[in-house]
Order: sequence, then structure tokens, then C-alpha cells
Amino acid sequence: MDQSTFSADKKIIAVIRYSRPQLKGRSFEQIVKLNKIWRTGANEANELRLFSDIKINKTIVPKGTYKIFSIPEENEITLIISSSTKVFGGARAYNPEKDVLRLKVPIRVVNESLEAFSIAFSEMGEQPKIYFGWEYLRFEIPFDVLP
Repeated sequence: MDQSTFSADKKIIAVIRYSRPQLKGRSFEQIVKLNKIWRTGANEANELRLFSDIKINKTIVPKGTYKIFSIPEENEITLIISSSTKVFGGARAYNPEKDVLRLKVPIRVVNESLEAFSIAFSEMGEQPKIYFGWEYLRFEIPFDVLP
């Protein structure tokens, strides 16, 4: 398990708790199937806790507790924020009726491989973003903190 936190003005805005699967000699595609729902981590689906409302691509996500799922494709990934909070696992537990946000973003391929799946927030003072990375794949989700 790991946790990533975003703070602004000495206030915690968001926390993501997630399990970090490891490659262990495998490739991303051997672990995560393309065009299928993925819990965006391992074990229990991750947890996104918002202590302030945020806006992602014109959609307001109110403060509260959510799960993050995704659907990896060849060159992009669909990020899903779900209001379903009692979820263990991936496709079997996912309910599209609980989607709060669906957003397609491009996947970047980089030269440096990450052994463990990682989620991090941008540093204070920058445009707030959530960064996701595993193996050679990276994607990011910009957001705005609402007053």
C-alpha cells in the first residue's frame, strides 16, 4: 500500500491510497489487459478522498470518497472516477452507473521503466495534476481546486 497527498494553502485537498503492483519480470500488457476495466492498482481498488471540490475537464467532482478505475488502450487511457466506495477487485466489482467522471487522456511512452505502479501529485505552485506511471507508460490528469 502507498499514499499520495496533495495540499494547497496548508490544507489537504486530496489523498489517494492504493496498492502498488510490481512488474517482477513481466510487461504491463501481461498484467493489465487492454480495453478492459482495471482497478488502477492492485488488491482492493484504490481510494480517492477529496477534502475540497475539484474540477477535471469541466466536470466538478465534489468532496467525498471515490474509487479510480481506468481502461487502458493502445495510445490512450480512460480514467474513471466512481462513487462506488465498497469495491474490492476490478471488472467484477465495477459498476458504470456509479461513474462520476470519464476522461480519455493520451499515454506517453518514456525511456525509464518503473518497477512498481506509482501515483503522485504535482508539487505545490504548479498546475495541480495527478501523475500515473508503470513500466514505460505515463499519463496525467490536470485538475483545479475549487473555492
